[in-house]
Amino acid sequence: MEESKRPEEAGIDEIYRWENAKKWVHRKVVPAGKNRDCFKEVVYTPFLDLEEQYYIGGVRNDRLITITVTESFLKTWDITKEDLEAQAVENMREDDYRMMPMEDVLGLSGMELFPEQDRLYVVTNHKGVFGAAVITEPEILTEFAAQLGGDTYILPSSVHELLLIPASTQNNADWLRRIVHEVNREAVPENEFLSDNIYYFRAAEKTVEIVPKKQIQRAV
Repeated sequence: MEESKRPEEAGIDEIYRWENAKKWVHRKVVPAGKNRDCFKEVVYTPFLDLEEQYYIGGVRNDRLITITVTESFLKTWDITKEDLEAQAVENMREDDYRMMPMEDVLGLSGMELFPEQDRLYVVTNHKGVFGAAVITEPEILTEFAAQLGGDTYILPSSVHELLLIPASTQNNADWLRRIVHEVNREAVPENEFLSDNIYYFRAAEKTVEIVPKKQIQRAV
Protein backbone atom coordinates (compact mmCIF):
# COMPACT_ATOMS: atom_id res chain seq x y z
CA MET A 1 0.00 0.00 0.00
CA GLU A 2 1.33 3.42 -0.96
CA GLU A 3 2.06 5.71 1.96
CA SER A 4 0.05 8.93 2.08
CA LYS A 5 2.27 11.99 2.39
CA ARG A 6 1.79 15.50 3.69
CA PRO A 7 1.31 18.06 0.91
CA GLU A 8 4.60 19.75 1.72
CA GLU A 9 6.35 16.36 1.38
CA ALA A 10 4.48 15.13 -1.67
CA GLY A 11 5.24 15.96 -5.28
CA ILE A 12 2.77 18.18 -7.12
CA ASP A 13 1.46 15.20 -9.10
CA GLU A 14 0.59 13.39 -5.87
CA ILE A 15 -1.37 16.36 -4.54
CA TYR A 16 -3.58 16.14 -7.60
CA ARG A 17 -4.49 12.56 -6.73
CA TRP A 18 -7.52 12.46 -4.41
CA GLU A 19 -6.39 9.34 -2.55
CA ASN A 20 -3.26 11.18 -1.45
CA ALA A 21 -4.69 14.66 -0.99
CA LYS A 22 -7.89 13.83 0.90
CA LYS A 23 -6.22 13.32 4.27
CA TRP A 24 -4.88 16.88 4.09
CA VAL A 25 -8.11 18.58 3.07
CA HIS A 26 -9.41 20.97 5.72
CA ARG A 27 -12.13 23.56 6.11
CA LYS A 28 -11.60 27.17 7.13
CA VAL A 29 -13.89 30.14 7.66
CA VAL A 30 -13.02 33.52 6.16
CA PRO A 31 -14.84 36.80 5.52
CA ALA A 32 -17.39 36.42 2.73
CA GLY A 33 -15.79 36.94 -0.67
CA LYS A 34 -12.20 36.50 0.47
CA ASN A 35 -9.87 34.82 -2.06
CA ARG A 36 -12.42 34.99 -4.87
CA ASP A 37 -10.64 37.88 -6.58
CA CYS A 38 -7.57 35.66 -6.86
CA PHE A 39 -9.36 32.36 -7.32
CA LYS A 40 -12.49 32.84 -9.40
CA GLU A 41 -13.57 29.22 -8.93
CA VAL A 42 -12.88 28.86 -5.22
CA VAL A 43 -15.15 26.26 -3.62
CA TYR A 44 -17.19 27.85 -0.85
CA THR A 45 -20.37 27.62 1.20
CA PRO A 46 -21.98 30.73 2.78
CA PHE A 47 -22.15 30.69 6.58
CA LEU A 48 -23.82 33.73 8.18
CA ASP A 49 -21.54 36.68 7.27
CA LEU A 50 -18.66 34.29 6.58
CA GLU A 51 -17.74 31.60 4.08
CA GLU A 52 -16.58 28.06 4.52
CA GLN A 53 -13.67 27.42 2.17
CA TYR A 54 -11.34 24.46 1.79
CA TYR A 55 -7.61 24.01 1.54
CA ILE A 56 -4.92 21.38 1.31
CA GLY A 57 -2.36 22.22 3.90
CA GLY A 58 0.02 21.57 6.70
CA VAL A 59 2.66 23.20 8.86
CA ARG A 60 6.37 22.89 8.14
CA ASN A 61 9.08 24.58 10.19
CA ASP A 62 6.38 26.66 11.91
CA ARG A 63 5.25 27.95 8.51
CA LEU A 64 1.72 27.41 7.25
CA ILE A 65 1.59 26.00 3.74
CA THR A 66 -1.83 25.93 2.06
CA ILE A 67 -3.38 25.47 -1.36
CA THR A 68 -6.91 26.80 -1.79
CA VAL A 69 -9.32 24.27 -3.28
CA THR A 70 -10.98 25.43 -6.50
CA GLU A 71 -13.50 23.85 -8.84
CA SER A 72 -10.64 22.64 -11.01
CA PHE A 73 -9.45 20.48 -8.12
CA LEU A 74 -12.88 18.83 -7.91
CA LYS A 75 -12.73 18.03 -11.62
CA THR A 76 -9.20 16.68 -11.35
CA TRP A 77 -10.08 14.58 -8.31
CA ASP A 78 -13.39 13.51 -9.93
CA ILE A 79 -15.35 14.23 -6.75
CA THR A 80 -18.32 16.39 -5.81
CA LYS A 81 -18.45 19.32 -3.42
CA GLU A 82 -20.36 17.02 -1.05
CA ASP A 83 -17.46 14.54 -1.12
CA LEU A 84 -15.05 17.38 -0.31
CA GLU A 85 -17.22 18.61 2.55
CA ALA A 86 -17.60 15.13 4.04
CA GLN A 87 -13.85 14.56 3.99
CA ALA A 88 -13.13 17.99 5.51
CA VAL A 89 -15.58 17.29 8.34
CA GLU A 90 -14.00 13.90 8.99
CA ASN A 91 -10.55 15.46 9.13
CA MET A 92 -11.79 18.26 11.38
CA ARG A 93 -12.89 15.73 13.99
CA GLU A 94 -9.30 14.53 14.17
CA ASP A 95 -7.88 18.03 14.59
CA ASP A 96 -8.10 17.91 18.39
CA TYR A 97 -10.04 21.10 19.05
CA ARG A 98 -9.56 22.31 22.58
CA MET A 99 -10.84 25.04 24.88
CA MET A 100 -8.51 26.77 27.33
CA PRO A 101 -8.90 29.65 29.77
CA MET A 102 -7.28 32.81 28.43
CA GLU A 103 -4.92 32.80 31.42
CA ASP A 104 -3.52 29.40 30.38
CA VAL A 105 -2.94 30.58 26.82
CA LEU A 106 -1.02 33.59 28.14
CA GLY A 107 1.10 31.35 30.37
CA LEU A 108 -0.52 32.72 33.53
CA SER A 109 -2.21 29.57 34.74
CA GLY A 110 -3.70 29.91 38.22
CA MET A 111 -4.08 33.67 37.98
CA GLU A 112 -7.46 35.36 37.51
CA LEU A 113 -6.98 38.16 35.02
CA PHE A 114 -10.70 38.72 34.52
CA PRO A 115 -13.68 38.82 36.87
CA GLU A 116 -15.92 35.74 36.64
CA GLN A 117 -18.50 37.45 34.38
CA ASP A 118 -15.78 38.40 31.87
CA ARG A 119 -13.82 35.15 31.85
CA LEU A 120 -12.74 34.26 28.30
CA TYR A 121 -11.95 30.85 26.86
CA VAL A 122 -9.84 30.31 23.73
CA VAL A 123 -10.83 27.65 21.20
CA THR A 124 -8.58 26.41 18.41
CA ASN A 125 -7.15 23.17 17.04
CA HIS A 126 -3.88 21.54 18.05
CA LYS A 127 -2.01 23.28 15.23
CA GLY A 128 -3.49 26.70 15.92
CA VAL A 129 -4.23 26.94 12.19
CA PHE A 130 -7.65 28.05 10.90
CA GLY A 131 -9.17 26.93 14.19
CA ALA A 132 -12.11 29.34 13.85
CA ALA A 133 -13.64 26.78 11.47
CA VAL A 134 -15.09 25.10 14.56
CA ILE A 135 -17.88 27.70 14.46
CA THR A 136 -19.40 25.56 11.70
CA GLU A 137 -19.36 22.36 13.77
CA PRO A 138 -22.33 22.28 16.18
CA GLU A 139 -21.33 18.98 17.81
CA ILE A 140 -17.95 20.29 18.91
CA LEU A 141 -19.47 23.59 20.03
CA THR A 142 -22.06 21.67 22.05
CA GLU A 143 -19.29 19.92 23.99
CA PHE A 144 -17.65 23.23 24.86
CA ALA A 145 -20.97 24.92 25.68
CA ALA A 146 -21.82 22.12 28.09
CA GLN A 147 -18.60 22.84 29.98
CA LEU A 148 -19.58 26.53 30.14
CA GLY A 149 -23.12 25.88 31.33
CA GLY A 150 -25.17 26.27 28.14
CA ASP A 151 -25.67 29.14 25.70
CA THR A 152 -22.42 30.83 24.77
CA TYR A 153 -21.21 34.00 23.10
CA ILE A 154 -18.64 33.46 20.36
CA LEU A 155 -16.12 36.22 19.67
CA PRO A 156 -14.08 36.01 16.43
CA SER A 157 -10.49 36.46 17.56
CA SER A 158 -9.06 35.66 14.10
CA VAL A 159 -9.34 33.04 11.37
CA HIS A 160 -7.25 30.84 13.67
CA GLU A 161 -9.17 30.96 16.93
CA LEU A 162 -12.40 31.92 18.67
CA LEU A 163 -13.12 33.25 22.14
CA LEU A 164 -16.05 31.88 24.15
CA ILE A 165 -17.81 33.46 27.10
CA PRO A 166 -20.79 31.92 28.93
CA ALA A 167 -24.04 33.79 28.23
CA SER A 168 -25.09 33.10 31.82
CA THR A 169 -22.35 35.41 33.11
CA GLN A 170 -22.43 38.15 30.48
CA ASN A 171 -25.42 40.23 29.34
CA ASN A 172 -23.75 43.15 27.57
CA ALA A 173 -23.47 42.12 23.92
CA ASP A 174 -22.60 45.62 22.75
CA TRP A 175 -19.63 45.72 25.11
CA LEU A 176 -18.42 42.42 23.65
CA ARG A 177 -18.83 43.78 20.14
CA ARG A 178 -16.75 46.86 21.00
CA ILE A 179 -13.97 44.62 22.31
CA VAL A 180 -13.93 42.63 19.07
CA HIS A 181 -13.89 45.79 16.97
CA GLU A 182 -11.02 47.34 18.93
CA VAL A 183 -8.90 44.16 18.97
CA ASN A 184 -9.45 43.69 15.23
CA ARG A 185 -8.11 47.18 14.58
CA GLU A 186 -5.21 47.08 17.03
CA ALA A 187 -3.95 43.50 17.21
CA VAL A 188 -5.22 41.30 14.38
CA PRO A 189 -3.20 41.21 11.13
CA GLU A 190 -5.31 42.11 8.11
CA ASN A 191 -4.90 38.66 6.54
CA GLU A 192 -6.17 37.01 9.75
CA PHE A 193 -9.25 39.21 10.24
CA LEU A 194 -12.50 37.25 10.48
CA SER A 195 -15.43 39.50 11.47
CA ASP A 196 -16.52 42.48 13.54
CA ASN A 197 -19.73 40.67 14.45
CA ILE A 198 -20.24 38.54 17.53
CA TYR A 199 -22.18 35.29 17.55
CA TYR A 200 -24.47 33.39 19.89
CA PHE A 201 -24.56 29.60 20.20
CA ARG A 202 -27.91 28.25 21.37
CA ALA A 203 -26.99 24.98 23.03
CA ALA A 204 -30.45 23.37 22.95
CA GLU A 205 -30.93 24.03 19.23
CA LYS A 206 -27.22 23.62 18.35
CA THR A 207 -27.37 26.74 16.21
CA VAL A 208 -25.13 29.77 15.73
CA GLU A 209 -26.51 33.22 14.92
CA ILE A 210 -25.20 36.76 14.62
CA VAL A 211 -26.09 38.91 17.60
CA PRO A 212 -27.91 42.01 16.27
CA LYS A 213 -26.51 45.36 17.29
CA LYS A 214 -28.07 46.95 20.37
CA GLN A 215 -29.53 43.59 21.35
CA ILE A 216 -28.90 42.23 24.81
CA GLN A 217 -29.34 38.49 25.25
CA ARG A 218 -29.16 36.51 28.41
CA ALA A 219 -29.59 32.82 29.00
CA VAL A 220 -32.62 31.94 31.11
